[in-house]
Amino acid sequence: MPFINYSIIIPAYNEAKLIARCLHWVAESMAEVELLGEIIVVDNNSTDDTALIASNLNTTVVFEPINQIARARNKGAKCAKGKNFIFLDADTQLTPALLKSALKTLNNQTHCGGGARLRLAGKQSGIAKMFFMWVVKSIQRSNSAAGCFIFCRSDAFFEIGGFNQKLYATEDYWFCRALNRWGKMNNLPFSLLANQSVESSDRKFGSPFSLLQLTLPMLVPFFFYSKALCLFWYKSKDK
Repeated sequence: MPFINYSIIIPAYNEAKLIARCLHWVAESMAEVELLGEIIVVDNNSTDDTALIASNLNTTVVFEPINQIARARNKGAKCAKGKNFIFLDADTQLTPALLKSALKTLNNQTHCGGGARLRLAGKQSGIAKMFFMWVVKSIQRSNSAAGCFIFCRSDAFFEIGGFNQKLYATEDYWFCRALNRWGKMNNLPFSLLANQSVESSDRKFGSPFSLLQLTLPMLVPFFFYSKALCLFWYKSKDK
């Protein structure tokens, strides 16, 4: 059996309109890397053709019946064969430069994982988007990555227990904090890639209620344990 160096894990709930484009970007990037990798799309109980489209594009598709981002990512990791994991959202562009930098960082065995600076594509504007980016930049200053693009060693992932399945949002932040602690114990830091950014869509900001849906859980942190109160992260994928 050939050695698989990395697994790209994509959680996907009702992403029929975007999954083909995402997988096209991933395939183009993988073609420029000599190391062997695999793509795993986690169908998170979609009601559209997400799984069918992905399965027709040379991709391993696995099913997670409970609609939760943390569970979907963990399910993909459990099925992955790679030495390294790259978690990518379906509305996020993976470029060859990002993939090469992430793999170089991991395979040099100098880091346990990392991410990249986030920028949002799209035409949405308003207070909600500005507030969200302020929060993201604050989190990144604390050496945590946006959940749309996180990479790590597989052994580190399993030793810290993966993503916290009690949380319906901010699971990426706490995952990065756990990786930071693991890295300090093993002299393998977690850090954002220098001079690299990752582009994700701004589709969550189309609703006039985006600001309320975003800020309410942040004002009352225990709300992150309730899916019903995390609608900003679980609204219908309609763009």
